[in-house]
Amino acid sequence: MSLSFVAFDLDGTVFTHVLRATLSPRVRAALEAAHDAGARIIAVSGRPWLQLGRDLMTFDALDWVVGCNGACIVDARSGGAFVEERTIPWPVVRELVRRYHTPDSGWNAFLERASYYETTHRSYLVDGVERSGPIGEGRRVPMVNEGGVVDGCWFVDSVVPYLDEARERGEAAPFKLIIATPDEGRFEAMRCELLARGDLSVSVMGDSLEITLAGVDKGDATLQLLEGLGVDPAKGVSFGDAGNDITMCGRPWRFVAMGNAEPQILAAADDVTDSVTEDGVATWIEAHLLDDLPPVARPRAGESR
Repeated sequence: MSLSFVAFDLDGTVFTHVLRATLSPRVRAALEAAHDAGARIIAVSGRPWLQLGRDLMTFDALDWVVGCNGACIVDARSGGAFVEERTIPWPVVRELVRRYHTPDSGWNAFLERASYYETTHRSYLVDGVERSGPIGEGRRVPMVNEGGVVDGCWFVDSVVPYLDEARERGEAAPFKLIIATPDEGRFEAMRCELLARGDLSVSVMGDSLEITLAGVDKGDATLQLLEGLGVDPAKGVSFGDAGNDITMCGRPWRFVAMGNAEPQILAAADDVTDSVTEDGVATWIEAHLLDDLPPVARPRAGESR
């Protein structure tokens, strides 16, 4: 066996659009070939389990999901059982709501049993997705994509009452929060303030700030999963294209940027493949599945890449 695992981001990496949560036939076949050769197949996403899309959730070759930027690890083979959860403490969530929940912002909140999306401002995760009906005061309506209703994903006027209800019922706190705003000045001020706290991780995705507990990110969670499985990380590969994928760079494994990746991802990558519309993940796997890949050369301290 050559590859010990294949990890991949979703939007912009294997999904060409957030509304089209499906694998192309070529990418599907490449991942199946890697799985048949013994590699663990891992989806690493900012999405929660409930929003992966039916195509991926029922994909027989998928073994694990690192979701919500690493805040949860899900056993895909068991149908979505959570095996690791790192949530933002409820007191911190309440503090963030008091300070940053304003009429000109739009929030998304991702919990174990449900995800909530405000209609004030649509983040990239709900770009092009529709709601099933009008939202009245205190009423939530299901999210709908091309595959139909997305289970457990709701459009609401405000996430606040639903967060309060979950806390009062004793449910686990959110894995991740997203705050989106079109105001560039306020966006940058929030980003700096949130980072300065020291107890949160913050990723920039377009005009959205993705917030998780400090130390929670895609790269660390993937490494934790591999170590728990006894999988050699140096013999694997991960793919990504945008902001929150940067934490998968500089790891023991090979990180491959998509041809459509953002400049900072391209600069940090060990390799570059075709774009998502050209099935770049499949391009790389087809070329390297049976290769005996050399270890990734990392610069020593003080050296540039």
